[in-house]
Amino acid sequence: MGALGVLANVPKTVVMYLLDYLHEKTGYRGIGLVLEKQPGPELAPNQVGEEELMPFPILDACFHLFAAEKLLPEEIEEVLAATFPEVERERLAGYVAKFTRLFLQSIYKWVQSPISIHIGNLDLDRERALQMPVVTRPGWTKGTANS
Repeated sequence: MGALGVLANVPKTVVMYLLDYLHEKTGYRGIGLVLEKQPGPELAPNQVGEEELMPFPILDACFHLFAAEKLLPEEIEEVLAATFPEVERERLAGYVAKFTRLFLQSIYKWVQSPISIHIGNLDLDRERALQMPVVTRPGWTKGTANS
């Protein structure tokens, strides 16, 4: 009850686009510093996400196709081959295998993660949907929020 996940299901490509857009519009130095650092999958030093995982557009596609569309790995490979014809089929198969292995190994993180803001229709928080209350103050009921 002490945390809020702001980027819960926002694809990496969207986050990077939004940061670029905000930096262009605002010129904030902090955003520029974030953009100077290569994005990594964890907070370990010297990790580079696309080198350790796969290109983010492919990662985001795998995530959507597997988690939201519930496609099987073989079906994901077919979609990726049509979407990314410039990438070798064998390489795409490796990306799909890696993605599904990592996703299934880390599903526990979804259960342990904080309450999250969600955009789009991907919601993996079904396991926690019945874990209430989010707010525990008894006075916060309909019509008494200002008490």
